Amino acid sequence: MMLALYLGFNALMYVVLGLWCAIAPRQTSAFVGLQPSSPGGQSEYLAVYGGLEAEQGIRTRTASEAADPERARPLPRVIAGSWIGRSLAT
Repeated sequence: MMLALYLGFNALMYVVLGLWCAIAPRQTSAFVGLQPSSPGGQSEYLAVYGGLEAEQGIRTRTASEAADPERARPLPRVIAGSWIGRSLAT
């Protein structure tokens, strides 16, 4: 029970952070002191902080539902999160 609550809370935080970074990349990058100097830098920021953070939240939520972190298969979600973040940058 406690594990599921802990994982659920972490999942929520990751998804919120990922969405915030994807919706307002200039604000969030300035908040942490990053200044993307090119479109490639912005794309990288969206992929890592937008896509992968949201993916981590989805994967953590999957693990909390299963109550077995080993069942969460990361690779397809990592690829999807990275693709979503990069597609937002173009």
